[in-house]
Amino acid sequence: MCGVCSFVKCNRESAVSFTTKKKENIMQSIIAILILVADIYAIIKIIQSSADTVKKILWILGVLIFPVLGLIVWYLAGPGSKTD
Repeated sequence: MCGVCSFVKCNRESAVSFTTKKKENIMQSIIAILILVADIYAIIKIIQSSADTVKKILWILGVLIFPVLGLIVWYLAGPGSKTD
């Protein structure tokens, strides 16, 4: 195989690899933005809840320190009054 053919093949593989990495980065960015939006929503709801100030601060810290886990725990057992 000549040097040019080898170079072209290498560039095609790099382009495919680059495209795949770019798609992965875009997907990771979308997931990160969704988590950020959900965390902001949770923090707003925590602030608006009827819980006392200390509990609100602890919930907000939990959501900020553990974005995904804190969001899940807040959703399942968050502060404030739950009406049936």
